[in-house]
Amino acid sequence: MPSLMLKIVLSGVHPFDLQGMSTDQEIENRIKSDPRAPIHPQITGHLSDSAIDLIKKLMEPDPDRRLSANGMLKHPWIRGDTARTTKMMNSDKKLMKYKDLKDKLEAGIFSVLISQVRLKRIVKVYTVH
Repeated sequence: MPSLMLKIVLSGVHPFDLQGMSTDQEIENRIKSDPRAPIHPQITGHLSDSAIDLIKKLMEPDPDRRLSANGMLKHPWIRGDTARTTKMMNSDKKLMKYKDLKDKLEAGIFSVLISQVRLKRIVKVYTVH
């Protein structure tokens, strides 16, 4: 979902997992209870009103009211008419935190997969036919 990716890139956090610690089930439950992405000033305060407007329009739960890809390309923030040119405060730290979490998650998944392969080899060796 491009709108979710844009929200993460601009804010540095997942809109339904602000601390980066939720399970998939917890995120799914939040989305089901309220599919509108939360806009918190402490997370989006560095964004222009135009950027926030774009996020809201792209994250609109009603597909009939949601901004289309063509509509996004025509949005003033995308065209650069209203985009800020200054660096977002602490964006590098927020994105690094997200990247670190992603790396840890990938390493954990890889570790589980390797453990499963090793377990299958051990079972195969010790299984009496």
